[in-house]
Amino acid sequence: MDSIIQSALFFAFFLVLASSVLLSALFKFKSVIQYLLCIYLFSFANILLVGELAGLFNLLDSRLFFLLVHILILTISAVLWKKLGTPPLFSPIKNAISQIRSYTLKNYIKNHPTLSLFGIAVSLCYLLAMILVIVVPPNNYDSMTCHMARIGYWLQNGNFLPWPTWFTLQVDYPISAQIEVLWSILFWRTDAFAGFVEWFAAVFSIIAVFGIARLLNRSKSQALFACLIYALFPQILLQATSTMPHLLGSTFVLISFYFFFL
Repeated sequence: MDSIIQSALFFAFFLVLASSVLLSALFKFKSVIQYLLCIYLFSFANILLVGELAGLFNLLDSRLFFLLVHILILTISAVLWKKLGTPPLFSPIKNAISQIRSYTLKNYIKNHPTLSLFGIAVSLCYLLAMILVIVVPPNNYDSMTCHMARIGYWLQNGNFLPWPTWFTLQVDYPISAQIEVLWSILFWRTDAFAGFVEWFAAVFSIIAVFGIARLLNRSKSQALFACLIYALFPQILLQATSTMPHLLGSTFVLISFYFFFL
């Protein structure tokens, strides 16, 4: 039974990611930054849309409903991709890899030793944050009394209808961020992956900061330094392991600025 539950989560993740890759390919991005941010936006929107539909039909606790709608979205994405000429799916990734090969990592570390060490240190911090997400259950006050509490109620009742509660924020907050957390809990049957919503938000906000710096004509090293400094802001790093929605909101602001400047 445990293996079936785990397979359902990874199957759902594949469905969402595959749909996002197909839809992002339609824009024919050349930049890997644009490509990755677009995949992230489509993935978030996919889960949000299906969650909203599930709430309308009192099916928030139905993995089957989520899977069926994810399959439908993947099918529509594949048809659109086929109809619009089957543009290459991974060309921005391939271009980025070829650029890295042309200027080897060894040479970059040799020419920028301090920045390279800084990047390794930040990577280790976020690797540790990933481990904390898996090992440590959500335990801060806001999550326990509001964000995770409302998800538990939704799963028990199958919808987003309001309820009488002493803590009105449970029914006042926008539901977007918690739908993403609900999705992981629904398929994994525990809150072990709940914190990854904020962790991924942190990672893609770092990518957005790098992209904004590049659009403002900063060099790659300057852009890398900017996003690494941003990554170590205490509010960013600490929120990356939580189930609170604040970092998610700021991530979409950064991505919006990136595409606005673009």
